[in-house]
Amino acid sequence: MDVSPWLRSDRWLPIKLAAIQLVAVYAATRRPSDRLDLDGVAVLLLLAGPLLLFARRRAPLLVLAGNLVASALYYSLGYRFAPVVISLAAAIISMVNQPGRRLQAWVATGAGLAGYLVLSRAVHRQDGPGLVAVVAIAAVLALVLAAGEAIRVSARRRREIEQVAVSEERLRAARDLHDVLAHQVSLVTVHANLALRALDRDPERVRTSLSAIKEVSKGTMVDLRAVLAALRGDEEPPRQPAPGLAQLDELCTRSDLAGLRVEAVVVGVPLPLPTAVDLAAYRIIQEAVTNVRRHSSARTATVTLDFGADALDVEVADDGRSSQVSEGAGVAGMRERALTVGGSFEIAAHGTGGVRIHARLPYRENA
Repeated sequence: MDVSPWLRSDRWLPIKLAAIQLVAVYAATRRPSDRLDLDGVAVLLLLAGPLLLFARRRAPLLVLAGNLVASALYYSLGYRFAPVVISLAAAIISMVNQPGRRLQAWVATGAGLAGYLVLSRAVHRQDGPGLVAVVAIAAVLALVLAAGEAIRVSARRRREIEQVAVSEERLRAARDLHDVLAHQVSLVTVHANLALRALDRDPERVRTSLSAIKEVSKGTMVDLRAVLAALRGDEEPPRQPAPGLAQLDELCTRSDLAGLRVEAVVVGVPLPLPTAVDLAAYRIIQEAVTNVRRHSSARTATVTLDFGADALDVEVADDGRSSQVSEGAGVAGMRERALTVGGSFEIAAHGTGGVRIHARLPYRENA
């Protein structure tokens, strides 16, 4: 239910409100007044409203009606003025926040005010409450209804924010899944082709390729389990380090074994990076290397990491001769990762015929 936490989850709320109302009325009896003192009927009315709140989830309209009747009777019978409508306010707010009950809450509250005016004229008060009193009561009820609406809107906004966060997390997981599969399956394909070509003439090369396929497949399963665990919300922590630039050497080694020599060059002093930037940099490099291996004739690629004062510049350039610059899913994913951390992304052909990608990933606010 879309109710504020204290109305939704506090099972002892009715008892607390009953105690508050009794204490408030007792305090009122300490002051001189021409209205009636507390008696058995007053206590019964004071307890009826709060205790009805135990059924506020199952029968909200009945609870609200009961609180309206108890409050109207208490004041109409002439008992001392005191804040004895606290349980009524809780009933109104609770009902406003229940799906499909908003209109009922407004109508029932309005009807309750009208009923109080009629009842107060019928019970020992021929003239009933004056205009000022009526306006004051109506204002208080309107304020309570407005508070209920504010809580409802706040709860809805909270749900929307949570839904957006869930969607973003699923999108991030989908990008990770795409990057993992594209990179690892590409490696498996390359090694399988090498093994087939060397099957008869170079058994040792076949053995090396099959070993590489085994290792890549094992790593793929680990990565897939981590992504699926994130999607399911599993609490068990991953058993391997989160992807990041610390794994760059391993990525280069795997690529070398697959026939694409990748050289990593670091410019500047490496700095600790925020997790999001570290992951984005690694995934961009991984996707870029995968694209080179799958879509170009390049034999080598150079990864340059330039640690500036405010941002990390990532560049991947290959020496291919027939590379084509196209906006496929991989390029779109790289651009999205850069933009997610507030950076920029460019891809273009360079002078030798290969492709160069450049991503600028800020890790300080003034970048």
